Amino acid sequence: MKLFRILACTAVIAALNACTTAATSPAMQKLYAVETDPINHWPAQSQKDLTVLQNDFVAHYQANYANNDVGSDYAHLVVCDLSQEHALDITGISPDMVNPTPPANGNVKNESTVTYEPMTIRSTTAGCAALANVEMHVEPNMVVNLKRLPYDFSYPVYMNGSYTKHTRNKVNINNKWRTSDLGIARVSVKRYRTRSEVGGFAYQQASWEHSQTLKQGDVDISQFQEQPMFIITYFSAGNDHYKNITLFRQTLTNKTGNSITMRWTHGDDFMTRTWMRNGAILTQKNGKQSGLFVVPMTGQAPLVYCKDQGASVQYFRMDGDYDCVAANESEFGQDGVYIDPILRIRKSLPQTTTPPPAIAMQASAPANPTSPSTAQDASNTVSNTASECGKAYAARKACEKLPGDPFGLSLKLCLSQVKKNFGGLNCPLSF
Repeated sequence: MKLFRILACTAVIAALNACTTAATSPAMQKLYAVETDPINHWPAQSQKDLTVLQNDFVAHYQANYANNDVGSDYAHLVVCDLSQEHALDITGISPDMVNPTPPANGNVKNESTVTYEPMTIRSTTAGCAALANVEMHVEPNMVVNLKRLPYDFSYPVYMNGSYTKHTRNKVNINNKWRTSDLGIARVSVKRYRTRSEVGGFAYQQASWEHSQTLKQGDVDISQFQEQPMFIITYFSAGNDHYKNITLFRQTLTNKTGNSITMRWTHGDDFMTRTWMRNGAILTQKNGKQSGLFVVPMTGQAPLVYCKDQGASVQYFRMDGDYDCVAANESEFGQDGVYIDPILRIRKSLPQTTTPPPAIAMQASAPANPTSPSTAQDASNTVSNTASECGKAYAARKACEKLPGDPFGLSLKLCLSQVKKNFGGLNCPLSF
């Protein structure tokens, strides 16, 4: 599973040509503050009782995390003679997994590079022979599909490898290409797939991943801890519609806690839902965002979106804890009818004679006054304000689409910088 593995700063910080890491800023103090949840504290969810899995996760974490490992009984396994390319596929760190091509929207160009150290994969003699010809199972997932060993692969497999990634992107902000250097990091990965001792789950794979910054990029992130992440994915036995459940513990912007991902089938659809430590909830259907998308906001009510196969639903009703159904615009204002937060922002932007989409979807150039008249100046003031709010909106949307930011660190720093640049304009944006 390609899980939350790249610590990066933000492309838009560079695009806006400014950076603020002042320790005296209350926002930055909160960002740098260290918080650690108890090991047995999990996000609230009403979908499935995971008590047995969570207890098993805690036991493995306490036995192995301090040793920077995923087990201690793999020494008897033999080293498999596999090509580097095949070994990277098996481990889940092939170039297409760790350095995916951004969506073809024309606004982001990936200029990142990845180099690998020799991989080591161990198994039994029979397991090595099976690995040589194994075909990877593919699961739909946002950004890049996941490649795994087949669910019923019965041999133990230990994987150990490292890669170094220099993350660089070009981002189109306000029709100008800006280069963002997010630094160089070395990522170490250890995985151990074994039979599971938990009833209802045939196999499990424990992972330990550690990202270490070798060279910082556009922003100083030295005050953020770089703690290893510990992950266990439990693979269901038989024909259970729950295909696998992943429990993981990570440190993000100095906040350490547990998160959950479940994957299951619903008819012909492959579903994925993640509950993050910070309260975020994200659902996928066949690799596209679907259902309610909950985004926690510091000091404010969470933002709630409704997604249908990746597209935003403008007006909607909640359907239980995780789903939503479309509503008509004419129903807005009735109890239980919500509006997409981004649409609310667009509707709140100052209106001018310029068509709103030019303001909302991409920042228009500031008005250039050609007349000194008071009326013209007033018109230009409104137009300039609208344009600047449009820039803020465009910058915020760019923050949300940064590639290679599964941790969300880039998004947090990016929004902080957008707020610094545009927060004094009273634009109706939630940062």
